[in-house]
Amino acid sequence: MNPLVSLAGMAMWLLAACGAAAAAPASPEFPITVAGLRLEALVRSINEGDARSLERLAAESFAQAEQDPAFAAGQADQLHRLFELTGGLSLRRIEASDTATLQVLAQAKATAAWYRLSLFATAAPPEFTRAAPPYKIVGFGVDAVTAPPALADSAVDDKQLRERLDRLLAQLVRRGGFAGVVQVQRGERTLYARAFGEADREARVPNGLNTRFNLASITKMFTAVAIGQLVEAGKLQLTDPVGRWLPELAGSELGQRVTVHHLLSHTSGVVGAREAIEKGLEPPSEATTLAQMAAPFVGAPLSFHPGQQFDYSNAGYVLLGAIIERAAGETYHAYVQRHVFDAAGMRETGFFMRPGRHPGRMAVGYKDGPGHQRVPNTADLPLIGTPAHMAFSTAGDMARFAAALYRGQLLRAELLDRFWTGVTEQPDGVEYGYGARIEQQDGRRIVWHGGGAPGATNRFEMVPAEGLTIVVLSNVDSEPAIIANKLREWLSPKDAAVLPASSKPPDLVLSMTQVEATTSARTGTTLEVQVSNRGGTAHAALVDVEIKDQAGRKVEQQIVADQRLGAGQTRIFRFEWTPDSPGRYRVDAGIFGPGWSKKLLFVEGLATIEVR
Repeated sequence: MNPLVSLAGMAMWLLAACGAAAAAPASPEFPITVAGLRLEALVRSINEGDARSLERLAAESFAQAEQDPAFAAGQADQLHRLFELTGGLSLRRIEASDTATLQVLAQAKATAAWYRLSLFATAAPPEFTRAAPPYKIVGFGVDAVTAPPALADSAVDDKQLRERLDRLLAQLVRRGGFAGVVQVQRGERTLYARAFGEADREARVPNGLNTRFNLASITKMFTAVAIGQLVEAGKLQLTDPVGRWLPELAGSELGQRVTVHHLLSHTSGVVGAREAIEKGLEPPSEATTLAQMAAPFVGAPLSFHPGQQFDYSNAGYVLLGAIIERAAGETYHAYVQRHVFDAAGMRETGFFMRPGRHPGRMAVGYKDGPGHQRVPNTADLPLIGTPAHMAFSTAGDMARFAAALYRGQLLRAELLDRFWTGVTEQPDGVEYGYGARIEQQDGRRIVWHGGGAPGATNRFEMVPAEGLTIVVLSNVDSEPAIIANKLREWLSPKDAAVLPASSKPPDLVLSMTQVEATTSARTGTTLEVQVSNRGGTAHAALVDVEIKDQAGRKVEQQIVADQRLGAGQTRIFRFEWTPDSPGRYRVDAGIFGPGWSKKLLFVEGLATIEVR
C-alpha cells in the first residue's frame, strides 16, 4: 500500500527507477512551461502544509476535480500526508521536460529521502507532449527512489550507518511513517537491528526483535523456493503444464496452456491481483485448504495468452501451492515448514491459524482508517496464510533465510541464479524472475520482494555478491522503500560501477497475420503481430494494436505493456478480437517506449480484415 501515489484522469505511467541525489550544491529552477508552473505550485503548496490551501489548489488544478466533487479533498489529504512524512520537498534535478510533462527528483527536508515526481498536463494528440487547453493536471505521481552513484552519500562506515539510520527512523516514527523492525546483515555481522512502535496498542506491547510480522507477499519467495526444490529433486519441471499436476483442470485452457514457469513469473494470464479484488475472486477468508482458496478463480478465463505479459497474480501462486502438494505428497504448509523454514533455521516463522486475538509475539497490523486513525486489521485477515501471502516471521529469521540462500542450503547456486534472472521488466527497470524482483544498481544485482496489505508493509532485499541483507518489517501502512532506498545509498561502494547504457537504438519491423482465413461478425478471430528487432534492445516497450472501420473510427484497441524486445529478437504477440458487424477493417500497430513515453514505430494499414 503506497499512500504517496495518486493517479488522475487519463492513463499514465508512474516511473520508479534508481535515480536521486544527495544534497546538491544548488537547486535547479522549475521550467517555465505549463507542467513546470503546475508542479512548482503543487510543491510550494505542499511545503506550506496547509490542508485547505491544498484542497483549493487541487480543485482548480486537476482535471478530474471537475467530474468528481470528492476528488479535491481526497487529493489534498494525500498531499498533506506527504508533507507530514517529508517535512516538505526540495527540487534537486530535472529529469525530463516538455510543455505538458515534467519529471523531477526531489528530496525530503526532514528525512533526506528521495522521490521522483511526475506530472502530466492536458496535451494535444497524437504525441501528447505539447500542452493544450484547459492546461490542467491529468496525472501526478510520487515514487520513493534511490540516489544515483554520482550524487549518493555512499560508503558510510558501520558507526555512521547506525547513526544515520537512527536519525531517519526517529523522524519517520515521529511523523507516523513507521512502526516495526529494521535489520541489516552483512555475512555473519549484524550491522543494525532495532524495533520501533507497538506490536499491540491495546495491550501496550512494544515491537521487539523477536516480534513476528505478517510478511504479506514476501511469502511468494518461500513458494518459489519450494518449487525449485522439487525441480532439483526431479519431481516436476518448470515446463510442466498445470493440468499435469491438477488433472481436474486438464481439460481447461488454464490446465493445457499455463505452465509452472508462467505461474512463477506472473505471466500466466490467470486472474491478476487487482482483477481478483474487483470481481470478488479472492480466496474466502475462512478457507483452510488450497482447494477452497482456489475455488473462486479456477473457472475464470485467462486474461491474455500465457507468456505474453506480466500481471501480478496471487491466484497463480495459490496454484503453485496446489502443485507443490501433489508433487511432494504432503500439504503445502507442512512442506514449506519442513523444507524451507526448518531447513533454514527459521524457528519463529510459520503459517499461523487466526485466533480471536493474535498469539504471543505476533504484531497486530494497523491500517489507515477514517480521520487519520489507525485501526486493527485483524478482522480482515484470512484464517491462515496462502502460498501467495501471510506467512509470519521475524527480522532475524528473514536474515537466516537469506543466509541459507547464499550458502546454497535451500537451492543449488545454478538453479537459484535462474530464479534470480528477470523474465519480464517494468518501466522502472525492475525485472521479475521466479518469486523475486531483480534490479541492477551500481553494477550490483539486488534481489528483493515487497509485501503490502492493509496494516502490513515490508521490504526484503538481498545483495548476493556481498552477503548483504536488508529487512524492513512494519505493522502500519507505511512506505518501507524509503528506508531500503537510503540503506542502498549508504551501503553502496564509493566508486560504484555505472553500467553504460546501450547507444544503439532499436530498429523494429512489424508484420501481422490473421490466424483464421475468414471472419464473421460476432465470431472471434486471432491476430498475430510479429515484432522483429534488428537494432539495440527496446526496454519495457508497449505494443499497441488498433482496429478501425472504413470511416476511420477506432472500434478496438489492445495493448501489451512492459516488453523487452532484445537485439536480433523476433516475437509474436497474439490478440483476440470479436467484430460486432460486417465490413472492411484496417489494423494499425505501433511500438512505444515505457508508458507511451516515445513512439518507436507506428504502421498504419498493417493489415486489412474482411468481416462477413
